[in-house]
Amino acid sequence: MFRIPTLFVFFFKLSILTCIAQSYEFRTYNEQDGLGNRYINTINQIVDGSLVIGTGEGLYLFDGFSFSPYHEIHGLANELITCSYQKKDGSIYFGHGNGDVTYFHNHQCEPIKLGQYFSGKVTSISEDKEGNIWFASQNSGLVKFSENGSKHYKTGLEEYTIFCSYIDANNTIWLGTDLGLVKAKINNKGEIEASMIDNGVLTNITHIMPSSRGIYYSTEDAGMFEYFYSNNHFEHLPILYNGLPLTNYKINSFNIDAQGSIWLCTNNHGLLELQQRSANNFASIEFYNGNQRENPIATKTTFFDREGNLWLGSIGEGLSKLKENFLASYSFGEDEQNNLQSLFSAHDTLFIGNKGEIILCTGNANNRIATFNKTNGIPNDYVTCIFEDLNKDIWFGTESSGFFCLRHKTKRAERIPLSKEFSLFRINDIAYLNKHLFLATDFGVFELENKQVIHHYSIESGLPGNVIKTIYVDSQSRVWLGTISDIVPFIQNN
Repeated sequence: MFRIPTLFVFFFKLSILTCIAQSYEFRTYNEQDGLGNRYINTINQIVDGSLVIGTGEGLYLFDGFSFSPYHEIHGLANELITCSYQKKDGSIYFGHGNGDVTYFHNHQCEPIKLGQYFSGKVTSISEDKEGNIWFASQNSGLVKFSENGSKHYKTGLEEYTIFCSYIDANNTIWLGTDLGLVKAKINNKGEIEASMIDNGVLTNITHIMPSSRGIYYSTEDAGMFEYFYSNNHFEHLPILYNGLPLTNYKINSFNIDAQGSIWLCTNNHGLLELQQRSANNFASIEFYNGNQRENPIATKTTFFDREGNLWLGSIGEGLSKLKENFLASYSFGEDEQNNLQSLFSAHDTLFIGNKGEIILCTGNANNRIATFNKTNGIPNDYVTCIFEDLNKDIWFGTESSGFFCLRHKTKRAERIPLSKEFSLFRINDIAYLNKHLFLATDFGVFELENKQVIHHYSIESGLPGNVIKTIYVDSQSRVWLGTISDIVPFIQNN
């Protein structure tokens, strides 16, 4: 999981902070990481937390560090994995390009031969309420697989090319075909009855998932729809973005997160997120195109793991993990100052320096946990830099009121005297080294130990100028100073 670095300080000034543009990045895995094939068709997660990746050439187990391959020599029925279904016990069925199936359980592969039924690839796998597993073939109908054996259903399905399937709580079998959405049931004679839905689109159906009212389904070139029963008849509503259907997006599959956002895998626009739902109309859309590159990747499938991370399977680019946003947004209230001056982050806490106050947030910038202001002794001045030490005392500099320490125990700020000659001047930056604080100011660098100045570095000490804008400590304990000249000096061993 991506986290803000343990320590960073930077400065900028805004009259009003309302929003920071969203940023994102992917961590992509391919052959260099041990993933032997870049065509990712399925993603699942097993009990031990490992991801199970179905590809165009074998199965791969990913434990977060390395990939372990499974091929035909390991019991896989076929190298080409086309679809998957995971049962509640964690076991997984994988469909293959040759019409066979692999049962994966306890890190072991067991092939299930369906060649007597299927001549084409397995396109989808579902489970009915009795626990029977249903395999859908592209051109050879359905097979019901149970402890009592297998049964093939082909009569009545000959005219359909099946791409996906879903079985609802009433044991209705929904099939996504080349002729649109098909509804199927097993009648009293044990035969399958199938019919196309009314007012459906006559195009390839690529994916079906349950909705709170019925089902969602996506298409190859006609957008996405919700189909449900209401007021004694079936409703068939398109999913809209700003009032327009999603006909421009060639959708391969979709997923829905805990917030209700719909994630679309497309051939021509990468990964899309539809946000802010109002009925079936979405008012916001985000494009995730593989680290924001110009040509979007073709995306196949998405998966949310137990920690909420989004994993993306692409067509030819490998497995990707969408990292958390590394720029969050924060909006001040109307009754507050809007003069953001400084930021500091430590241990998942964000410190925001405003005029006359320091705001603490945790987790993200919208989760405020504390505010310190004039009641805590903070002057009505711009907070220009912030640092929290190991004792959780907060040290901060100001525009013209000097340098302060906000004690963790008392929640009171006290001014720290720096110089008898200069008392109130701008503090630009703070660095920490071996229990010493280094302050970059408009009058050189002050080194403090236990609230006492032990060194003052200035032109007399060899600095090219007294105005020090920023300060940084490297791994060799050198204190680098950013000046207004073309020289970047550093302090080492006093």
